[in-house]
Amino acid sequence: MQKLEEKGGFYLPEMNWLSRCLSVSHQNQKKILMHPVVQVFLLLKWKKISALLWLSILYHIIWLMLYTYFNVDVYLIHCPFRFHKDNRTTSHDNTNQELIASCDVRNHYTHLSALLWLLYTITVSIVFKEIYEISTSNNVTQYFLKLENIGQWILAGIVFLTSVPVFQVDNSYEVQIYDWQYQASSFGILLACFLILNQIGKIPSFGRYVLILATVIRSFSMFMVTFASILIAFMLSFHILMPEKDEFSDFPWNFVKILVMMTGEINHDDVFHSKLGNLQLPFPISTKLLFAIFVALVTIVLFNLLIGLTVSDIQGLQTGARLSSLSVQVEEMHLMEAFLLSDRVQRLLKALGKHGLLQYFLVNGLDFENGKMKMDVDVRIDEIPKHLHDDIRRLSKNFYSETDDNEYDECDGGTEESEDEINLKDFSISCIQNAIKLNNKLNVVLDKH
Repeated sequence: MQKLEEKGGFYLPEMNWLSRCLSVSHQNQKKILMHPVVQVFLLLKWKKISALLWLSILYHIIWLMLYTYFNVDVYLIHCPFRFHKDNRTTSHDNTNQELIASCDVRNHYTHLSALLWLLYTITVSIVFKEIYEISTSNNVTQYFLKLENIGQWILAGIVFLTSVPVFQVDNSYEVQIYDWQYQASSFGILLACFLILNQIGKIPSFGRYVLILATVIRSFSMFMVTFASILIAFMLSFHILMPEKDEFSDFPWNFVKILVMMTGEINHDDVFHSKLGNLQLPFPISTKLLFAIFVALVTIVLFNLLIGLTVSDIQGLQTGARLSSLSVQVEEMHLMEAFLLSDRVQRLLKALGKHGLLQYFLVNGLDFENGKMKMDVDVRIDEIPKHLHDDIRRLSKNFYSETDDNEYDECDGGTEESEDEINLKDFSISCIQNAIKLNNKLNVVLDKH
């Protein structure tokens, strides 16, 4: 089934409609993406387009690792920061004092210069890619709500800010670095490593682990927001009772000390039995009582509750990660296909006489019939993963059962359905009909053996 647009003879994208499933309710999204026929289609689509996705992932990882290497080379090896009085120099407005470090890179300038221009080239290409995504996005707001996109824009800015010292080297080959550039470099490396982890999460075999981590982080964030008032209360109470203790008097950064104590790092002896303990504890009885309450309520109860809430349901986390992994897979394949089958690319390939190459990236498993999307995956049995065989047989067997007929009615609770929800019903029925065809193929294979 070769799908060509009636006007212009362009190939039609296959992932547009499945990408729309990402915006429907979680229950119906699960019914579609976890459907065995849809999983077969996604598996075939991944085989078709995975090479390009791997190149994209590898390109981003090279960019991030190259930036990390540049920072280590400049800010850690050749120009490490050393704090001493001579580092202080007057800024341009002669009103503020700013830390600055100087180092001679004469022997390494060729290496650093080549590394810098390579980093600039890749960064500019990444920026143009993001601009293209914005220009082709149907929802620009949704684009900027993705942490990955925000992170890439921030890192692109940090790349130029932290590379300025090497870029501005004159004939003296002396690099001058301000203190804020060291700080930007450290956070840039951290951001780059998180973005590398995000790229690894796009690989199906590793994606679920990254998504489980993301789920746990969200649970932790909600937990901390919920019980932040208790931690803030202890932070202020310790600050009032122990104003001479450095670890509790540095408001509001003593909140970090509270978080460390929450994990069990109390340092009880340092607080109550140090040489200056009596001088630094003006209210010893109240302080000890407050410590006892903190240990019981925060260190024992809240911390164990946090662990229980975030990692207790491992099976549920794995199931949710599987669905999230499929969602990421659909989104990434949709973006790549949108680029490959864009009008500009297809016109260019037509002009070069290579337009037929695009058919390689099509599974030809989705089609329109009477204005409705239908699934019609025609595959060999050996291409269907064995763990999906039982699901296909079950769907085929129960196709006419009352449970399947009312499946969506039960989850919708009788509410009025949107157009997308109605289309999902039609699509689901089409998937089940396709499951019957695949089941018949399975039966033929079994009969032969």
